Amino acid sequence: MNNYIIAVDIGNTNTHIGLVNRASRSVLSLDIFPSKEIDHRLIKSIVSLAQSMKHAAPAPVVVCSVIASVQERYATALPDRLDGPVSWVRYDPSLPIAVHYEDPALLGADRLANLFYALDVCNGGNVIVIDAGTAITVDYLKSGREFMGGAILPGLTIQLQSLHDHAEHLPLVDAGEIGFEFPGVSTKSCIVSGVRLGIAGSLAFLVERVRRQFNEDAVVLATGGSWKYVQDQVDFNFEFIPELTLVGCAVYQGYAQ
Repeated sequence: MNNYIIAVDIGNTNTHIGLVNRASRSVLSLDIFPSKEIDHRLIKSIVSLAQSMKHAAPAPVVVCSVIASVQERYATALPDRLDGPVSWVRYDPSLPIAVHYEDPALLGADRLANLFYALDVCNGGNVIVIDAGTAITVDYLKSGREFMGGAILPGLTIQLQSLHDHAEHLPLVDAGEIGFEFPGVSTKSCIVSGVRLGIAGSLAFLVERVRRQFNEDAVVLATGGSWKYVQDQVDFNFEFIPELTLVGCAVYQGYAQ
């Protein structure tokens, strides 16, 4: 198994491309750019990482994308430009995680990659994975091998945008532009505190609901660019892994060979 893998995590908002040491689950080099710039940055970034390993064997490339059109555009273009093999994160019944989903093929590639990270670190334990991105996903991996399902809710940016779009007098707020205060003493601070505390409360409820429904404890792993806005408000223990999905892609590649 090649321990050095070029992993690509294409999200709705940003794309992360990294050289990952699978054995140590570490990201050795990382490039992040807006996903709207994929067409002129994706191949260039991957080729640059591949060339940085010119004294080693060609590194496999594994791509996780939540944008369906990306695979259609790059399924041929990537192998044509790279020396190493290219694979895409997708469900396959031969994989070591049993997926209890109405249609396993419809499980998002990012969520599947997250499950493989959990599989790799949990030693057969129960794991709740929270990914706070454009959308927020909360997924439950039981006994390190069974995906029992999860929940999806609007992410922080979507909620802020929705309030502005559907309420005439509410401004569009950037969560990073003002500090958190509760109770809010301005319209902007009321919006930010309401959305941040609302997300934190929803996540606390979902974590507790999973533990109660399955009558078992579970560790919580968190990732995603918006996690920083809610991490101080949640009331459960968690471990934050900045590039959990990216490393999960590399873990997936090892099992999918």
